[in-house]
Amino acid sequence: MCVTRCQSPSRAYYDIVLVGSSTRMPIIRSQLKTQFPHATLHPIRPENAVAIGCAIQGAVIDNKITDLAALDVITLSLGIELVEGLFEKVVDRNTPIPTQKTACFTTTADYVTKLPICFYQGESDLVSIIRISDLQSCGAATPFGITERIRIQFH
Repeated sequence: MCVTRCQSPSRAYYDIVLVGSSTRMPIIRSQLKTQFPHATLHPIRPENAVAIGCAIQGAVIDNKITDLAALDVITLSLGIELVEGLFEKVVDRNTPIPTQKTACFTTTADYVTKLPICFYQGESDLVSIIRISDLQSCGAATPFGITERIRIQFH
């Protein structure tokens, strides 16, 4: 799935790092060998993966490794709930962090005085996913209701 999203040819991969118990299964290894015949498989014990990643990132920051970039990304899209349970993504998955994204929204009714805003993360078009938090009110309320566009900003 990740390779499909990257749209890179299989010959572009020359090293594959395997982390986790399922990568010890012979069927997984044979499928990887079939899909990436030029690649070398490097199994890593899951408990060592974080330590190795930190060591690599430290070497990149200290300029001891210059031909490698280790990116931290948002693993699931972030967004808000719209009308009828629809999910509007504001920050797409695999966006490198730190990042800042802004989106503007309006209400579906006039003279709204209180606006619940629910934040979610996931890839579904529906909000039947994990809720991050709720805000029960949003800025610019007037005696006649919210008249401005609502600006949502993720930092």
